[in-house]
Amino acid sequence: MDRPISEWPQSLPSEGLQDIEQELASLIQRATLLHCYVARRYNTGCGDQGHQASAKYANSALVKVRRSLGFSYPERLSQRIQL
Repeated sequence: MDRPISEWPQSLPSEGLQDIEQELASLIQRATLLHCYVARRYNTGCGDQGHQASAKYANSALVKVRRSLGFSYPERLSQRIQL
């Protein structure tokens, strides 16, 4: 990670790259949900925004992230915060 991004492909093993990509995509999705939920629920400065509003916000952000990652069906969330 201390190398420039342009050198990362040369430092990764050629086998298992698909597994690494899938793990990173999963991590990004979980981090998006947690970040957006906590940010909306507890850090807005306007008090607690409530679970339902925070969950909707986090799930909506997850759809956008999945779209940017190139998922064919970004709205089909396998990981989501239940309302």
